[in-house]
Amino acid sequence: MDIDLEIFQVQVEDELRALNTPGWLIEAKANEWLNGSQASKTEMHSLFPDPRYQEQFSEQESQARLKQKLYDEQELLLIHLIMLEPENKKWRQEKSQLREKHHVTPKTLGDLWQRRLEISEQKAKKLLAEEDICSRLCNALRTASNDSFEIAKIITPILVGLVVAGTISIPLLPILFASIALAITRMSIASLCGNNEDKEK
Repeated sequence: MDIDLEIFQVQVEDELRALNTPGWLIEAKANEWLNGSQASKTEMHSLFPDPRYQEQFSEQESQARLKQKLYDEQELLLIHLIMLEPENKKWRQEKSQLREKHHVTPKTLGDLWQRRLEISEQKAKKLLAEEDICSRLCNALRTASNDSFEIAKIITPILVGLVVAGTISIPLLPILFASIALAITRMSIASLCGNNEDKEK
């Protein structure tokens, strides 16, 4: 399994910046753009941190190109949801329907964005509840601050290494790694690792 850790780390940081963006804002912005409001490269990238868009966007996108970008984003959200919940047939069905109709609605885009946030958060909390994973992360986090970006830089290479080695089975999705870093920040390293120390005694 080949992965460029440096690029992946940047993608994790991009997702961290977007984690506080709620689904309703994505819906509202998509509505604005589809109704004629211009979408700048900076604004679009801040909401949709996908490296595919960094070189493709001009400052003023035509409606046709903008609709295609929103379609691409909705498809990408569904791909991520399939990776996060491979057992959930709903996401595969929605992806098939999207390809058949080739039509994106702001509400669906916002709903999928929100579901991806929620499921990533749930997966992150579940992973951090595993003692072996928690122990490995805590060993590296002892001297770190509770800044989510610092935490992400520390835990990403550890988790990627465990995935590549086959030690753990989680999707290599930047949003999941960002969610794990944010979850640690919210509970604090002291709380996470203190609890882990108690279990080991």
